[in-house]
Amino acid sequence: MSLADYLAARTAAAQPAPVGPPDTPDTPAQNPVYQAKPAQTLGCTPDTPETPPERTKQTAPDVCVRACADCAHRLPYATCSQPVAAGLREHFGIVWPPEGHAATCPAYSAKPQAPKSWNHAPASDAELATMAQRCERFERLGLPDHEAGRMADTLLLRDRDGDDRRLCLECRHLRGRPGAWRCHAPGGMREPLVATLQRCPSWGEA
Repeated sequence: MSLADYLAARTAAAQPAPVGPPDTPDTPAQNPVYQAKPAQTLGCTPDTPETPPERTKQTAPDVCVRACADCAHRLPYATCSQPVAAGLREHFGIVWPPEGHAATCPAYSAKPQAPKSWNHAPASDAELATMAQRCERFERLGLPDHEAGRMADTLLLRDRDGDDRRLCLECRHLRGRPGAWRCHAPGGMREPLVATLQRCPSWGEA
């Protein structure tokens, strides 16, 4: 044995034996066994019928939502003309009802709906006579003639609408002059809202 053969045999004996399965041969670039096939068409289930609306939504009963803006007692500046009856305070005064108070207000009264033709008919003789009496009274209380006429027109339309509200100017408990009105009724308003239609428990025909 030559020296080269001896060294080669020693080197091969010194190398560790391979561990694990032998390497698999590389997959050829094109597999001769595999054949491409078209994918199967996905099947779609038929559309289910829509659920009838009456089964998806139950009709709720009509609920009457009340608001102070729709109440006949609401004054131009969003105050209440009947704070005692509404349970807002024990004595008359300027009160702004809290939000949502109308839902449980014992004094709530919806504004009357006027007929469509209430302001078109001319005043009758009886209505003109009543307006003249009212203008005379309002002028005696210190209102200028144009303001007295405007109040008389307001009351004419109120009477035609069947509205049961009244003006302090029509009440016998009103005293004073413009800018210094006073109500002399027991428990009356300290500063009457003279030109505002309202329902006052102390109101009395003049």
